[in-house]
Amino acid sequence: MAQVDDPPALHQSRSQRSRSLAISSLVIGIIALIVSWLSIIGLVVSVVAVVLGVIALRKSQSNKLSIAGVVTGGIGLLISIYLASTAGFLMDMREDCACAPKLEETIPTE
Repeated sequence: MAQVDDPPALHQSRSQRSRSLAISSLVIGIIALIVSWLSIIGLVVSVVAVVLGVIALRKSQSNKLSIAGVVTGGIGLLISIYLASTAGFLMDMREDCACAPKLEETIPTE
């Protein structure tokens, strides 16, 4: 009699799906590191990478890829937040410095 191996095939498809979440998290985390200098886009991509990594950690046995995805997404998130906060501060400073001479010229002196 020949045995049918259907249950392991189902187990493999679940494992591959969970592994694909981990791989997706890692790839999106790397993309998040690349686009982290774009504040809003970097934030969104980083959050997606972290969420996929956490979901893959809960469902998967591929912990290394999931953790790598969470770490790369987290680093991208930190970079995006840092650059967004400092860029806003620096833009205000540059605007103040750039318009200071113009304001002096437009103020009438008596």
